Amino acid sequence: MAIFMRKRNPSIRLNNRWGSRRNKLLISFALALIALASWLVSSTSEDNRVSYLVAAVDLGTGTKLTKQNLTAIKLDLQDTGNSYLTDKNYNKFFLKTPIAAGQLVPLSALLPDNFEDCSAVVLSLGAPMSQAIRKGDLVDLWSAEQSSSVESIPVQIVTAGELISIKNATDGFSQNTQTVEVCVSVAEIRSVVQAIAKKATVIAVRTTSS
Repeated sequence: MAIFMRKRNPSIRLNNRWGSRRNKLLISFALALIALASWLVSSTSEDNRVSYLVAAVDLGTGTKLTKQNLTAIKLDLQDTGNSYLTDKNYNKFFLKTPIAAGQLVPLSALLPDNFEDCSAVVLSLGAPMSQAIRKGDLVDLWSAEQSSSVESIPVQIVTAGELISIKNATDGFSQNTQTVEVCVSVAEIRSVVQAIAKKATVIAVRTTSS
């Protein structure tokens, strides 16, 4: 009697482990880590944002900044952030240049709150100011005529003028020049204009408290 034997397949069938409970837990854990990392990145990015002010409507020269004509928006401007107005102490400024609706308010477009009592005057200094002097500080301006034959006695032409802006540049002779914009009282404008007309040497020093 012939004996028939079934031939067995020598290959071993591997179990599909992808659907196992352990692997499902590992996949779920990995997805949770990815979600957590995304949330942390998003939170960190949001923490770096600063509330800047933009014009809610078209703002003309001389406009006083108020809550009604500004709106706040959070942005991460990184290195350029120091050039724009934040939502702190905004109501003490006026505009010296127009700002279109939707635009950020640059600090270079601002005038101090007392500009109605003075006029902004731009002039070149004969010597750079101390590096400790910053925009917004009060400065005294002194003038001395350039004369080789007659000794010129320096005179004070501005007392406690608010420093609006500082601009450093290099002229055609590779000499460093410094131009300042100062809020000058009406009574002192004449002296400043006279100093400019005579091409006098003007220097600025920080106002000393009395």
